[in-house]
Amino acid sequence: MGLLYAQQQSTAKQTEDYLQQQYDNQLALNAKNETIRERLEEQQKAFVVERDKKCRHVSIYHSGQRL
Repeated sequence: MGLLYAQQQSTAKQTEDYLQQQYDNQLALNAKNETIRERLEEQQKAFVVERDKKCRHVSIYHSGQRL
């Protein structure tokens, strides 16, 4: 009976360790995803600014006006 209990405890500990590792991995993945999301937002903002500059320049050029 003691051997069965020891095996169950060992299995429970292995399961606990596995679940903790999965949790830690998920936290790390969430942090990486957040970093990537922030970078993409910054790039998109920069792209919109550049696009707007180009569109304004083309619009002014076609209307015959100069800055």
